[in-house]
Amino acid sequence: MDDHGTIVGVAEPNRLKSAVQSMARQIEPAVLIDIESVEDVLVVTIPEQHNKPYSDSGRFYVREGANCQQLSRNEIRDFYFREGLIHYDEMPCHKFHMPKDLDRSPFKVFAKRAHISEDMDRIQALENLHLLSNGQMTNAGAWLLAEDIRAFHTTAIVMCGLFMGTTKVKILDSKLLACDPYRNYREAVNYILSKINTEFIIKTPTREERPELPEEALREAVANAVVHRDSV
Repeated sequence: MDDHGTIVGVAEPNRLKSAVQSMARQIEPAVLIDIESVEDVLVVTIPEQHNKPYSDSGRFYVREGANCQQLSRNEIRDFYFREGLIHYDEMPCHKFHMPKDLDRSPFKVFAKRAHISEDMDRIQALENLHLLSNGQMTNAGAWLLAEDIRAFHTTAIVMCGLFMGTTKVKILDSKLLACDPYRNYREAVNYILSKINTEFIIKTPTREERPELPEEALREAVANAVVHRDSV
């Protein structure tokens, strides 16, 4: 089309088609396009791609209005996280040193919870669970096998506290939990159950213990608090 919007077509459609296809292949990863000739007009259709992000000559761009802006390093990183292309639990944990940390980890306790046979090789078991990759423990593996989780992530702890009133000003009792996530969760529930009131209902010859908060609801609240790094 000329500057006035009039269709003038292309003189050498095959040459232009080849040039467009070459540009599409130079993008990383290659962009799939559909090219067809309608009389003397070359129609290029670019459907939505599913291997985002795409780069041109090692650079990433984003469309902002009528302009294409090159993404900065931080914007590229944020894009990968936003699109779910990077998962923290799958990333290698460089603070976990193989095999020293594995040898002193509570692996037997973990294996019992995960129903891993005692006869199975530990390395093979961890690789099958995608907790060990290329000889490096992932963040998920390091957390699950942690004797003290602060060695791998200083804030991955659970703090339990008993306060006077509702202002959270005066602390009557507190407990820091810094084991693996499963034990932290279990110990947090037990801590709360030990601090709340419990009603004893005598039914001869048995006795029923009924906490003031339903235990099922309490476990759900603790699980949500741990996952969302919030408070119960």
